[in-house]
Amino acid sequence: MIGPELPTGPEAAKAAGVTYRQLDYWTRRGYLKARERRGASSGFNRAYLPVEVRVAKWMGLLTAQGMAPSIAAGVARDLDRIGHARLGPLTIQVAS
Repeated sequence: MIGPELPTGPEAAKAAGVTYRQLDYWTRRGYLKARERRGASSGFNRAYLPVEVRVAKWMGLLTAQGMAPSIAAGVARDLDRIGHARLGPLTIQVAS
């Protein structure tokens, strides 16, 4: 069940600094997890836990630097697990 305290897709996208289209794509591909609730019509609503919003933010930063979403998802989860406070300055260089 989706609680009112969890951000919906558009709210989560805004909080993560990515487009809703990116967030939706990453969710459909399994890179992000969302809670779903069937709507009154044929559609459904998604809500995201705070950890998923943080991972989406990391993914947005990593993919903007040219990292493939499939790799960015794993790296983003590791970065979130480490905690951004412990990382200090971080430079990401993606070889072309």
